[in-house]
Amino acid sequence: SGGEPLIDRKVFRYIEYVKNKGLKIGFLTNGLLLDEEKLIFLKRMVDTFSISLYTQDILGFNQEMYNRYLDKTIHNLINLSEMHFKFNITIPVSIMNKDKVIELIKMLYAKKIKSNTVRIYMITPIGRGEQNKDICTPELNCVELLERLPKDIRDSDFDISVEYSSVDKNSEDNLGFCTYCTIIN
Repeated sequence: SGGEPLIDRKVFRYIEYVKNKGLKIGFLTNGLLLDEEKLIFLKRMVDTFSISLYTQDILGFNQEMYNRYLDKTIHNLINLSEMHFKFNITIPVSIMNKDKVIELIKMLYAKKIKSNTVRIYMITPIGRGEQNKDICTPELNCVELLERLPKDIRDSDFDISVEYSSVDKNSEDNLGFCTYCTIIN
């Protein structure tokens, strides 16, 4: 993570090299540069695959650009579902976009996108999040957020997890370090 891997034209050679060494490969992309050929390669080569799905405020796109981004990403998620590709969806949530995250989850459910897990990642002030202290989510109640989902989604086999990094005052200045991560299912 930390940039879009599909921008690097050599990424598939790197993946083949690593796979030939017997290592496991996790792949995280925003999904915009995926096409059928890349998906077939990635399905064969990677062990875990995730697509980040963003709200408009996180990307800073105008409405037209965001609509194009969302259409393309949803199209690729539908293709992944139809290919029976095992994948996860990661949605960053901040104090500013929690309502939009709920809307994204509703849309994924309505479109019958079959990911392994929809991972809601609570933005914390570490790494690149250091620049976003004003939108971080340390006070956001994860359970309350999930309870706002419609009952049919909560009662379905649609797997949603919430992940956050706990950062204390001692580690806040140490970029890239977090004290622990917890998954809540």
